[in-house]
Parts: sequence; structure tokens; C-alpha cells
Amino acid sequence: MCTVNILLATYNGESYLAEQVASIQRQTHTDWRLLIRDDGSTDGTVELVRGLAADDPRIQMVDAGAATHVGPHRGFYELVQAAPADFYVFSDQDDVWRADKLEVLLGAAKSCDPATPTMWYSDVAVVGADLTLLKPRLLNGDGHYRAMTLCRSFVGNSVGGMSSMINAALAARWRYADVGMHDSYLAMLALVLGRLVYVDEPLVQYRQHGGNAIGVARTDGAIDAVGQFWDLVEASWARVASVLAGYSDAIGARQQAQMRDFLVLSHGNPLRRLAVVARNRYRRATATQTWIARVLLVTGAGRRAARTRRRAR
Repeated sequence: MCTVNILLATYNGESYLAEQVASIQRQTHTDWRLLIRDDGSTDGTVELVRGLAADDPRIQMVDAGAATHVGPHRGFYELVQAAPADFYVFSDQDDVWRADKLEVLLGAAKSCDPATPTMWYSDVAVVGADLTLLKPRLLNGDGHYRAMTLCRSFVGNSVGGMSSMINAALAARWRYADVGMHDSYLAMLALVLGRLVYVDEPLVQYRQHGGNAIGVARTDGAIDAVGQFWDLVEASWARVASVLAGYSDAIGARQQAQMRDFLVLSHGNPLRRLAVVARNRYRRATATQTWIARVLLVTGAGRRAARTRRRAR
């Protein structure tokens, strides 16, 4: 029987945490351990976790009294390091899992070589604070997500931590770097070191309530959409540079070339950027989004304004 560690990083999550944990306890696959690390909550989260752990021996609070306010990326990294397992399943503190989420993800893993660093992720249903259905599927089973490539991930990462699982082989290769969020970082590692597998089912009710650490992107017009695109690309540049620096000995020549090409877009002149875009043919989910992304990458339009906006936050 495989061992499964469910990882939950909390911060002021008492409003929805009990409901999230209850959905984990209702899983059809019951052989799991839930590890919870708090990041310095000032509400009743810690007391709630202690009560849950007292009632269910599968629930354990880790790193009590450790460093706080380290953020989700570092928090989840510490949880992976806390105890060995065959699989690590990431959980937000405010969602609700479908009862067969673990069963479906573990079933998908049966066809994969355990020695290959692998990450699995699924579609999600978007719901409101009271679990009212807002969108049955966030990714809509689009072929773009089933065929995610390294170049596509640079300009449109679709991997959400709340829907993802990694195996021990990928966990062993993960070295912490202070670059963005854990889900997109691990997705890139999976793409260059092993496999990234999309499970075409909505296995999580992804709750939107105004206090999400990362929620469904909302745009207020074209200027806001362009700004969000540059935020995504700037984060991708930092992630690519970090992965190249830390794992170049394990990354194939073709993928290294794609990564170095993408970094050229951060500083090259328009003609060089045009050559890079033509060579790599970056794609997003729709033809219109793809065309806009390519134009922005070549021209740099809106990048300076987006940088100014980030500094003002």
C-alpha cells in the first residue's frame, strides 16, 4: 500500500478550514496522513487544528513554534520535508474536495513509473464563499491543458496547487528557491525533469471569497489584462532562471535552449524577441490570447506600466 501525505499550509483560515478538513476525512481512499503547518495565524486557526488533530490520529500539526510569515511556497516545502511518503497531495485551507479526489489521482499514478519525477493536477469547479457553483470547470477539459508543454507553461501556467499531487521522486529533487508559488515551480520541475500529467476531472470545489491567497484571475479591462500578463511573464522569467541555475545538469539540451530563449525576451531588442517568438511559437488557451501574447512579447507593450503598478502595491 502506498503512503500518502496531504499537505495543508494555514494562515488565518478558521472560517473555512473545518469544512476543508471534513472533505478530506470523507475521502474514499482513507489511508492518508494530513500534515498541517501554520504560518503565524492571529485568529483561531491553531486552536482549531489542535482540536482536529486530537479527534483524528491521521491529522498532525508540524513545526509548531517555527518561523512564521514565510509564505505558501516555503510552507509547503517544509511540509514535504516533514515526513517521507510515496505521494504528496497539496491542499488549500478553504476549498472542498470531491470525495474520490485521492482515489482518482492515485489511480492516474498507477500507469506512471515511480522513479520518474511526476506531478499530477486536475480541473476544478469554481464556487462562491457559500459553495454556490460559479463555473463547473475552470479549465474546461481544453486540449491546451492536456498537452501542456514547457513553452506553453511560460506564458500560461494552469497548474493549481489545490488540485495537484507529486511523487517521491519529484519531492526528492525539489530544492527550495524563493521564487513565486510552489505549484508553478513544481510544474516546471516536472516538465524538465520528468512528467506533468493532467487529470481531466474537476476534483476540487475551488472557493472564491475575497481573501484567497491566489484566486481566479479577474480583469478590469484591457489595461488590467495586459498588466496581469506581464506579472505572469515576469514571474516565469524568475522561475526559469532559478530552475536553470539549480538543475542545468539534469535538463536536456532542447529544453535548456527553450528556457534560454525565453529569458532573451526579458532584455533582447525587438528583432531578437521576434525571432524567439517565431521559433518557439508560444501558445495560450485560445487563438486570440495566443496572438495578443505574441504581440506583447515582441513589442514589450505595457511592461513598464505593469512594473510600476507592482512597485506601487
